[in-house]
Amino acid sequence: MKQVRLQAEADYRLMVELVNALVLINGDAAYATFIDHVNVFRPPENSNQDPQDC
Repeated sequence: MKQVRLQAEADYRLMVELVNALVLINGDAAYATFIDHVNVFRPPENSNQDPQDC
């Protein structure tokens, strides 16, 4: 299960990098709704929760 979690986190980071690059090139208007939906699933930056507990 830990390996699956680590792969999901790596995939998420790659997706964020790609979307951020598209936003830099094209502006955020076309991606704003998608970004809002993805941010719902992101844990808070100051979360002290151990990823293994998820």
